[in-house]
Amino acid sequence: TSKVGAHDEIESYAAILGIDIATGTDAEKVSSPDSVTLIDTPALPNSTEAFASFARQLDLIKPSHRIAVFSTLTRSSDTIRQAKHIRVLNPTSFAMTMLDLTPSHGPIVAAADTLTAKLALVSDAPGGMGKARRPEAATLVAGLLHAEVDDE
Repeated sequence: TSKVGAHDEIESYAAILGIDIATGTDAEKVSSPDSVTLIDTPALPNSTEAFASFARQLDLIKPSHRIAVFSTLTRSSDTIRQAKHIRVLNPTSFAMTMLDLTPSHGPIVAAADTLTAKLALVSDAPGGMGKARRPEAATLVAGLLHAEVDDE
C-alpha cells in the first residue's frame, strides 16, 4: 500500500493466480503453510525502517512461496538493484510482467542471476493484466536471441 493503486494491482495479481488476498495488517491471521506472498518490487519502501517493518510482517505470515514481481519495462541495472535489495526477503521464485510491451528480456536474466531463484510466472497480456502462465523456455530463449521459435 505504499504506492497509488497498489492494492488494486495486488488484487489483480491475486485474481490472475486464483488466490485470496490479505493486507499486511492481517499478517498473523493469514499465516498458513501454503500461503503465497507477492512482493511488488518497485513498491517496496526504500527507508531502512519501513523495509524492516515489511520484512517482519512477511516473517509473521511465514509464506511457503515468496514471489518477487518484476516488470520487463524496468532497466536491467534497476532490476539488479531491486533484486539485491530484496534478497534478504528470501524469495522462492520470481514473476515477470509486461512482456507484451518490450522485446527486451534482459531484466529476466538480471533477476534470475541476482536472486538465484527460478522464474515461476510470466504475464504478456496487454498492460500486464490477464493470465499469468508458466514461462516457456523456447519462447524466452527466442526473445533473448531475437529469433523465431522452432518447434522441431
